[in-house]
Amino acid sequence: MKKAISLLLSLLMALQFVTFTTGADATPAADITFSVSNASGRAGEDVEVTVSASSTVLTMSIGLLIDSYNEDVLEFSGFTNKDTALVGKAFLTSFDDDPAKRAIVLGFVDPADNTYPGEIADGVICNVKFRIKDGAAEGDYPVSMTAVAKNGAGDMTTTVIPGTVTVRPTGVAEFTFGTVKGLPGNTVDVPLTVKSVEYVSQLFFDTLAYDDTNLEFLGFFNLASGVLAAANTGIGDLESGTVTQFYAILDDPQPLDGKICDLRFKIKDTAAAGDYDVGMNVKAHYVSRTEATVTVGTALGYTDDTFNFNVLIPSEGPWSYLFWTDLAFDEAKLQLTGFAGTSNTNVNSSVDQAASVDTTAKEVKLVYAEPYTVSSYSASTARAFVLRFKMLADDDVDGVPVTMKLTTGVPATATATSVTGGTVHVHDLTKVEAAAATCETPGVTEAYWYCADCDTAYADEAATSELADVTARTIPATGHVWGTPSYEWAADKSKVTAKRICENDNSHEDTEEVNTTSVTTAATCTTGESTTYTAVFTKDGFTEQTETVTGDPLGHTWGEPTYEWATDYSKVTAKRVCTRDASHEETETVDTTIGSSSATCTVAGTTTYTATFTNTAFAEQTTTVTGEPLGHSWGEIEYTWADDNTTGTAKRVCTRDTSHVEEETVNTTSETTDATCTEAGKTVYTAVYTNTAFGTKTKEVTILAKGHNMTEHTA
Repeated sequence: MKKAISLLLSLLMALQFVTFTTGADATPAADITFSVSNASGRAGEDVEVTVSASSTVLTMSIGLLIDSYNEDVLEFSGFTNKDTALVGKAFLTSFDDDPAKRAIVLGFVDPADNTYPGEIADGVICNVKFRIKDGAAEGDYPVSMTAVAKNGAGDMTTTVIPGTVTVRPTGVAEFTFGTVKGLPGNTVDVPLTVKSVEYVSQLFFDTLAYDDTNLEFLGFFNLASGVLAAANTGIGDLESGTVTQFYAILDDPQPLDGKICDLRFKIKDTAAAGDYDVGMNVKAHYVSRTEATVTVGTALGYTDDTFNFNVLIPSEGPWSYLFWTDLAFDEAKLQLTGFAGTSNTNVNSSVDQAASVDTTAKEVKLVYAEPYTVSSYSASTARAFVLRFKMLADDDVDGVPVTMKLTTGVPATATATSVTGGTVHVHDLTKVEAAAATCETPGVTEAYWYCADCDTAYADEAATSELADVTARTIPATGHVWGTPSYEWAADKSKVTAKRICENDNSHEDTEEVNTTSVTTAATCTTGESTTYTAVFTKDGFTEQTETVTGDPLGHTWGEPTYEWATDYSKVTAKRVCTRDASHEETETVDTTIGSSSATCTVAGTTTYTATFTNTAFAEQTTTVTGEPLGHSWGEIEYTWADDNTTGTAKRVCTRDTSHVEEETVNTTSETTDATCTEAGKTVYTAVYTNTAFGTKTKEVTILAKGHNMTEHTA
């Protein structure tokens, strides 16, 4: 930054010290104003702002440094439009496009003249080009500069008016044609609305589409009250019904949100009921607009001479629109004898356009739906219209200039558009008579007319009074009073039919037949196959129904029984297992009986054991065992005491052989607790046997209380 300012100042100093002579009336220092214009664009686009100077006194040198802008949003791309009229007056020019410098220096002195005349710096200097960086946020970003200027009296006072680069939002301009309703013979207005966050300055509407068998187009109406009220609109008489396309050009680009106009149609008397689509093609652009007064020709000659001025499109383009208006000439010297378009007014016939040559207002307007470039640009291919004049007075020296204001639109960016077509709905009205309510049908208090296609009701047959709430004329249906439902199963259980009858009107039946679903459980040994059928109904009032069908069990398939003897042969356990299900078992345990035996308690021999079962599936089991003596089978032990309890006797007898007796008599021991006057005493006798089968036994004998001896008494 410091280097750039230093360079700028050094150039100005170089101009200042050129050897010139100033007179006593040297121009004093004065104000000069520099301004930066506004521009707008979207992220990723290039924009240009115009740098201008304004002063009423002579200026010798100017230095400008473009140093104030948001570098996170804008990227300096250089200087353009450097061949302006003001720059053309400078003998020294420097436009440094280096992004690190961004400097402009102009010198308005001529060293060869040895004077300091300077120039009045008033006009456009150049354009500054920026690229709006990708991802830049929407908003306004100031652009300014540092300015210095000198004249013969020294430094001039400078003022800088900043400009603004507006980063516009990116989006889609949405155009919507509305839906209207009517009857044959009616006139209806289809609204056209727009909603766009994009800045739009030119719109072109063409390719009107509608059903001309059933509809008659009457024109575009109410533009003056819509969002384009301030726009320049055409073509021709838009309310005539003969123009089916038009354009709109806004002086200032802006977002649009609201109604544009109404497309008016008459529904033909012969129109059939139904929906008829309405739509147009819409193109939207953001356009840079300029205005200038241009000389279209100069008449140089004598009285009664005639002149034809062919007015050309200024260059090959591209162009969005061109307006020639405000025709001006010296009417004392010239007479307009002709004003007409030429065969080349439609030079742009390869693209959609609107061409208007107004001979009364002396205006020519060309508007293009898409940016137009004149192909093979020449005087013949670019001729737009012809002006014819007759000289009323001699002027063969300076000539009589003819000027017009030329307003041009240069395309910048196209705006994405979406168009939603509209509909003209022709009613098919049916009269709904007054009637009482029934179970199913609402009653009507007062007749009305109803279009089932669009679900709209009217109080009158002409459909002029729409009923916003038709329920105000409606009596609710009474509803059914259903009896208890009945359910009928198909023989194969595959279906169930539910039915109920209205108690208000037995002709009203509500039925529903549904297919059943089933879940089957396979049969087992003990349970039969089970299938549960379920019917589920969709209608309220019918409940889920189930029914189960069960078959016979399979029964057991028993394997061969097994028998297990106790180790002492006193018991036998029989068991058999089902071959279908191993968890199914039958068991029985019985005591054995001894059928015959040569063995005794003490002598070895053979013994036959027999087991007999109550379950007939188990066979009687017999086994003979040879081996050890049977051993004693002792009965209960019998204990006896001597009368004086000094001895105890234990005895047991073998149940196999009563001659086999075990008996033992032992002396007892005793322990006595003496009696008192009031409490009894006791003696506990204990007999301890050496035969462990007899163990130890005790016996308790009570000693009565002594009672009191009252022979002695102490009080």
